[in-house]
Amino acid sequence: MESLVSPPFLKTYAGRRVFITGHTGFKGSWLSLWLHTLGAEV
Repeated sequence: MESLVSPPFLKTYAGRRVFITGHTGFKGSWLSLWLHTLGAEV
């Protein structure tokens, strides 16, 4: 499957800790999924 994220963003969140506040449900779940896919510690 082809990556949906452009190369400059692939390492932006890799290894970083991210704390998500304010978005629950659909938006929060997709944001956490994307950040986890990019390598962030959510």
